Amino acid sequence: MYAVFMILPHIFTDCPYKTPFSQLLGLVYYQIRIGIHSFRKDRVSPPKFVSLEQAEYQSIQVKRDILHAKALAWLMNNTRNPSIIKIVTQSLAGLTSHFTAVSVLRRAGAVQRVAEQFLSCFTENRVSIYSIGVTNQFQLNEEKGIEAGLYAKALVGLTESLPASRWPQRPPKDLHFYANVLDSALGSLSAQTDDADTVVYAVCAREHVFRAGRNRFPNNQSQAPLHNLGALLEITRKIAEDELIPGISAVVCVVDTIRRCVEATATEQRHTMWRDFSLPLIRILGDTPPDCRVREALSRTLACFGGLNPSRDYSDGNDPTEHRLIFSLSALLVITVQEGTMREADKELAGIIADSLSLVLESYSCTFVHSIRPLSETLALVFPVFESTTSTAVKRCYLEMVRHADFTDIPPHVFPRLIDILRDEDQVPIHAGLARVLERHLHRPEVAKYLSDEAILKNLALILSSPESEERVQASLLLAQVCSTGLKAGGKGAQKAAIEPLIQSGLLKALKAYFWSCSVEISSSEALLQVYGQEDSWVPRLLALLELYQAEVLESGVMDACIMLCLLIQPHESRNLQEWWGRYVEWVGTRAPKPRPKGALFRRHDA
Repeated sequence: MYAVFMILPHIFTDCPYKTPFSQLLGLVYYQIRIGIHSFRKDRVSPPKFVSLEQAEYQSIQVKRDILHAKALAWLMNNTRNPSIIKIVTQSLAGLTSHFTAVSVLRRAGAVQRVAEQFLSCFTENRVSIYSIGVTNQFQLNEEKGIEAGLYAKALVGLTESLPASRWPQRPPKDLHFYANVLDSALGSLSAQTDDADTVVYAVCAREHVFRAGRNRFPNNQSQAPLHNLGALLEITRKIAEDELIPGISAVVCVVDTIRRCVEATATEQRHTMWRDFSLPLIRILGDTPPDCRVREALSRTLACFGGLNPSRDYSDGNDPTEHRLIFSLSALLVITVQEGTMREADKELAGIIADSLSLVLESYSCTFVHSIRPLSETLALVFPVFESTTSTAVKRCYLEMVRHADFTDIPPHVFPRLIDILRDEDQVPIHAGLARVLERHLHRPEVAKYLSDEAILKNLALILSSPESEERVQASLLLAQVCSTGLKAGGKGAQKAAIEPLIQSGLLKALKAYFWSCSVEISSSEALLQVYGQEDSWVPRLLALLELYQAEVLESGVMDACIMLCLLIQPHESRNLQEWWGRYVEWVGTRAPKPRPKGALFRRHDA
């Protein structure tokens, strides 16, 4: 019997019968398991020896939440000291959405304990109003404002995971018993305190109590007092507009509360809720940096609004939060465009969603070396909207998605359609976005073949006269790469054949005019960055122009203008410009003894 008790700790890690002799018996028990494994000739790996301390530690890590909940429940039910009860109930304010043993606390009466402690922070007055009936008015004790905030946060942790009660399902008895009085007290707390976090937790707790603690159907009287999401919407709007600045945990609580309320509504009602909550949530998303808990909560809430599974991982091993945001915003964009084709407000909302999605794509692309993957589902989902909408913002957003996506993720029918749009002169506002798409995927043979089309080259050349400097920079970068690709076609005959469409379409003429106008307009390095773009974009263009000059496609006058343009920034201050300078000097050294008399760079080099 003693030996059995000594071996039990190796079978049940929470067994209290542990002595030094248990370690020796553990070794014997381990050898027996090894012998059984060898006798059976099992293909699985043999058992590993684990000490009692390691086994107990691993068991505690697995059952950590349950052990914490049982310890707190034991204290609440076995102590008579009011101070200990108050400390235990206040400690429940530290519960998070990842805590898995809330049901243990609820079964131990934690909701009742917290409700009693919370109501003790108020002075209750029952007021009789003939038209309505008897109502409760609560006055917060000034010295107990912080305590009331902790209890409100504890109520959020105890009730947010409860499902919405719908007939014939009945709400929990303890929560249903306190539902009316907690609704009034939490409303009084949010109106009588100035602490931002306390206001947030009071509003969120009130929503959770109403959602999970009341019978909805068929008894209409159970829905009194009349309740809607107006308070939650107002608090979200204030956070978005910085009228109320709570902590990160409080903002996460608000966003999670919205998600719980959305999950409790039918799909057709979610679209109506989305119109109300869209602008505040998108504004909060725009103010949220990457790797923030608020961003993760927003991704799950937006997924619920879009009818997606908030727990699904769309990332294929990448950042699940950012991928969920991309999928959610894409679904909401489709819903908004399809539902609001005749409403001006929905058209404006679609543009806001598209701009937000473009920002998410741009920030998320910085974490990838080449492109964002996977995006095939999103591209297929949004393409019908891209075809049917007249919104330029939505079309540009889709082009940004195509630009950041891997070429293998683009549906086969999408790219030929984009090329047709680039040929269409009526679609000029999105031609600059198409130029960025072509520049990103220019290395693909499927894309490069389109750049010998004269109509496409003409429309790309028109972008060089765009009033937007960013569009001019992008177009000139793409066209310079097209010229550079043509010069790599092989011998002089192949080069001439590749350059001929560029000459016929007027592309080279437009490039000459663009670079010449830049050299005339720019007089400082600051203006160079504004008009000509950042160094990462203008140095490759100068290298392409140098190749055209060496092939005697460009005359020296245009090259002189570009040389004087780049000398606004000294070569020793730019590593990339040193490369350009070195290639030019090396090429000049291979020429005839007498260089070109009009070579501005060569004269500067001699000087």
